[in-house]
Amino acid sequence: MQHSATPQARLGQQPQAVYSAALSYARAERWAPARVLFNRLLKTQSQSGQQAQTSSSTDVEDSRQVQGHKYHSLRARAWVSWAMMEAKSSSSGDKFSRCRDVLQRGLKENPTQACLLQAWGLAELKRDNWFAAVMLLERAVQLDPRLAPVLHWAVVEHARIAVGMRRRSLTIQIVSDAASEVCA
Repeated sequence: MQHSATPQARLGQQPQAVYSAALSYARAERWAPARVLFNRLLKTQSQSGQQAQTSSSTDVEDSRQVQGHKYHSLRARAWVSWAMMEAKSSSSGDKFSRCRDVLQRGLKENPTQACLLQAWGLAELKRDNWFAAVMLLERAVQLDPRLAPVLHWAVVEHARIAVGMRRRSLTIQIVSDAASEVCA
């Protein structure tokens, strides 16, 4: 049997297959091989995205933009899936830390990827860190209004009300402190 491409070349040609394999390992709780595949996929995806952006021909550029959109979407799903796997695989004290680290890496490469902000916001919500959750979820909706339904979930609405009250009380406290200094 003759192999026409190296494993690395096949990885670049079949990102969906690599993503599926990473998910399969994660579902089977085989964390180490899942991490390796997510890491390889995201490195390959990042390189593919850079290649798509350096095209000069209009026809080739148009086809690569469509392909780049698919890569962008797959990359976002991969970052979120990897983060959720880390939350599931890690010990209780380390659980959120590893999840957050993956999402931060994803946001460093894709700062306007709304679904990464949304995933991080939902993770913060699970930790009862409502202020951070609301900030992240609202920012995600600013970037992609299609994500707005999450802001209407009962738990998110409750968090938004609590954060709003906290913001108002902080504003009142700041104004009150400033007034006290002026009057003193």
